[in-house]
Amino acid sequence: MDEKNYLAEYINWRLTGVSNHEINNLIYLHFYFRSRERLNVKLFFEDFFVEIIDEKSLLLEDCDYDDLPDFGYYENKIKEEDNLPAKIVISEQENIENDLIIGLANSENFAYKDLYHSEYKKIEDFVTCNSGTKTEAQDVFQDGVMVLLEKIKTPGFNFTCRVGTYLYSCCKNIWLKQLQKNKRKIGEDFYEVYDCIEVDVFEEPEDYYEKLNEILSNLSESCLEIIKAFYYELKSWETIAQELGYTSANSAKNQKYKCLKRIVV
Repeated sequence: MDEKNYLAEYINWRLTGVSNHEINNLIYLHFYFRSRERLNVKLFFEDFFVEIIDEKSLLLEDCDYDDLPDFGYYENKIKEEDNLPAKIVISEQENIENDLIIGLANSENFAYKDLYHSEYKKIEDFVTCNSGTKTEAQDVFQDGVMVLLEKIKTPGFNFTCRVGTYLYSCCKNIWLKQLQKNKRKIGEDFYEVYDCIEVDVFEEPEDYYEKLNEILSNLSESCLEIIKAFYYELKSWETIAQELGYTSANSAKNQKYKCLKRIVV
């Protein structure tokens, strides 16, 4: 087993969705780790989702398109509020975006709050104006945040749009797939609220739960921790050794290798 190639194949899958059979079990674990991390994301955002929801009043037929708020890009907000020259506006926008990306990569609370306040309403608008409810919008938002966080932490990934545009596009993709899966159709009055781009959102394989149980039966909790830290979270060996209590980076590497042998196809 070539560990460097194994990591490279996994990162390539995170970027493109293309994989070979050798990393199949790691992909199953990836979705398992995502589900565990999503619980943390849910705990953070649940304080924002305190409004009591009347499911019946939030269906598509009750959505008033004329009342949707106007969310402009950061650059438009800066122009209106500060009346800055164009070059300064672009620079300020880039600084805001960079701070947000770095904050999300480091799991900073301020970044999550900024993301919620600037982007959630857009996603809620899309879901509730396309056959959904606020409860479903909250779930879709959190699923989209998980995809966004994974992409930000993946080496080689670069944004070609605003963070908010990417998140909105992920959530749109997730919601449309859910509608299709549940055989809930969007009719001719399908409503697109904001600009979006084409993004791929990778889902669990069809045999995910069956295979996952088999994989988990071969791994201890300590193995799961180190595989998650190195592959899913892409942490350095020095950080892993410190956080998981190994005497050195080499000791952590050796343990990871032993664990990896249990899942390599």
